[in-house]
Amino acid sequence: MFSSDLAPTKQKHQMPCPVCGSQDYDWGYMYGTGYQSGEQFSMWRMKRSVQVMKVRRCKVCDNVQQFFDEEASKNVTRTTWLVVGIALLFVVLGILVPLVLIPM
Repeated sequence: MFSSDLAPTKQKHQMPCPVCGSQDYDWGYMYGTGYQSGEQFSMWRMKRSVQVMKVRRCKVCDNVQQFFDEEASKNVTRTTWLVVGIALLFVVLGILVPLVLIPM
């Protein structure tokens, strides 16, 4: 789950561990959770947007820190809408094709 190739290049992500001071990390993604800003809270918005959280785990003390990954979040949301669109297309075709092909 964790990999050093996922390490971001932003300076704030390269800071030492706040617990033990180590800079030896494993990088990965947190699954099953997400972040929704309190100012923008809406039940409908929350259901349609996925917020991807990148995490780093300190190899010395096992402290886990979370970082919002904006680019990955945009990609997941785009992919989700693409899949939903294709599924709806198949549903519509599944209804219309039999109606056109069945002789009256």
